[in-house]
Amino acid sequence: QDLRAAALLSLGDLALAMEDHLLTQDLPTLVALVLDSMTNTRAAPFCLEVLKCTSNLVEALRENISPDIQSLLDPMLGTGLSKALISTLITIARVLPDHKALIQQRLLGELTTVLSGKSYVAPGMSLSSHTVRRRGPASRSRRSRRPGGGRGGGGGLRPGSTSLVPLDAVLLSLKTLASFRMDGVCLLPFVRDCLVHYLDHESVFVRQ
Repeated sequence: QDLRAAALLSLGDLALAMEDHLLTQDLPTLVALVLDSMTNTRAAPFCLEVLKCTSNLVEALRENISPDIQSLLDPMLGTGLSKALISTLITIARVLPDHKALIQQRLLGELTTVLSGKSYVAPGMSLSSHTVRRRGPASRSRRSRRPGGGRGGGGGLRPGSTSLVPLDAVLLSLKTLASFRMDGVCLLPFVRDCLVHYLDHESVFVRQ
């Protein structure tokens, strides 16, 4: 696993060093390697270094990798919320702004699922038709905190039940909302429905 993580980091660093010297015919192989590292967890456990590798590939390849972003986004989000994931999404949105609206939509849906147990669609946005299978820490906590059943089944959290959500997942979600630019997204309904009751959370770190 350590060798695999080091190899992924080296691949991303090499891509950054070469940048314009990378051959476009190598792109399908690079994307296939990243996708396999994200999805083929039977062969080896998932390692977060693939997200840093993806971030560096986006920095290096820029518009050349743009057509592959959609295929990368689904398995990336399937890894569960993490600092590495947020950092990679920020990089993609900055380097390839054409994908920013899609990233905002998908990320907001992930954050809402963590914070309230159900998906949120901001006014003017359409919910993606893609259903992501989640494997990361946030996804495991998501399953354990839904007393009302699956997504969309009215099992969202209410004031007083926020302790069902692991503290680290709540803090990461709130910090992401504070740092990720949501330009042009109407967040008032989201704040009302998903965030207000965290003002009464038992943890001072959450209330801040």
